[in-house]
Amino acid sequence: MAGVARSVSGLNGHAAVDPGPQPRQNRTLSMGPAARQRADFEPVGAVLPGIASQSLRTAFKCGEDCAGAIQFAPPEKLDKLLGATASEDVEWLDERAISDRLKLLKNDAGAGRIARDRGQFSLAGAQPKTAFLRDGSQDRWGIPSGRTPTTHIFKPPTGEFDGFAENEHLCLAVARQIGLVAASSEILTFGDQIAIVVERYDRRRRGQTNKVSRIHQEDFCQALNAAPTKKHQNQGGPSPLNILQHLRSHIPTTIERGSDVVRFCDALIFNWLIVASDAHAKNYSILIGAEGSVRFAPLHDVISLLPYGDQNPLRAKLAMKIGDEYAVDKITNAEWAKFSASARVSKDKLFERIKELSQALPEAFAKQAARMRLQGLEHGILEGLTDAVADRCTRVLRSM
Repeated sequence: MAGVARSVSGLNGHAAVDPGPQPRQNRTLSMGPAARQRADFEPVGAVLPGIASQSLRTAFKCGEDCAGAIQFAPPEKLDKLLGATASEDVEWLDERAISDRLKLLKNDAGAGRIARDRGQFSLAGAQPKTAFLRDGSQDRWGIPSGRTPTTHIFKPPTGEFDGFAENEHLCLAVARQIGLVAASSEILTFGDQIAIVVERYDRRRRGQTNKVSRIHQEDFCQALNAAPTKKHQNQGGPSPLNILQHLRSHIPTTIERGSDVVRFCDALIFNWLIVASDAHAKNYSILIGAEGSVRFAPLHDVISLLPYGDQNPLRAKLAMKIGDEYAVDKITNAEWAKFSASARVSKDKLFERIKELSQALPEAFAKQAARMRLQGLEHGILEGLTDAVADRCTRVLRSM
């Protein structure tokens, strides 16, 4: 199966990287406004004959608002979709309606949309989630359809890990405080329901208007043509070295390339320190800009295992290995030295960065947790995670 031999312009001047001749059944094809024509859906079925019947039926049903700039729509909806206006594209929701949807979503991870909704969305991941459009000028949320994209992802807490929403929100806030580029998030309450609300980094609002553009993105399973079922390295999925090679190969300028290599290494250190064991290839992404330019995307979906003592967090295995080891407690200075050599990064700078982040994290967690308590968040996970990170960083510094 050959890849599509052309790139299609995306919204806001963004475009897909030409996949070349290799098989691309694991990659999302980027389609911009010019590509949302009947004829432009035909090559997809030709390129992906083995999965077209099932996958495209699913895409046409719920792929109106996907990650990145891509949109899928069946032929019978194209004229209406292309002719719709922004005012016609949104069903605005009141607080009770959002509360009811969050309650339903907690019990059914597939209930991101209900049967009567016109607008559909599709996002990867096992966690229950839905997506809405935010109108900041009138402080309201809605379900967009047609050409209008969602701007925020809603994740209600689940019973599997108590305090999940607060955990992710705290980790993202700390990442931003210590200088890492991470998605913006907030905890919001609708009636008796709580959710972490994450601003989509693959959307861009045009000035002070409510018009929103899509920016194309791919996670590293898509970018490296790995099946989503192989998102963990020990399942045959992408490794840190694969990701670094991709960044070095596709980022055009030396300064940006060096910056994004450092950002990814920082992410590896950060996720190791806080034991974010779910940092697999689908939780690292790239943004794809004009003429196929690539940048490492902000961190997202970051959750620490440290406050869940019954999970034996220090014995947990990371989704990607450092050196020759996956287990957190076996990733020693020697493994980081092996990583620096194979990754072609300075050992001295890498170890200095481990030290810097280990010193910065305890204070950052304490500060952000205190701020969140002042905002009305009182879940015990805030104190538990803060204390666990302080203890973990102390141990790491002693070992260096």
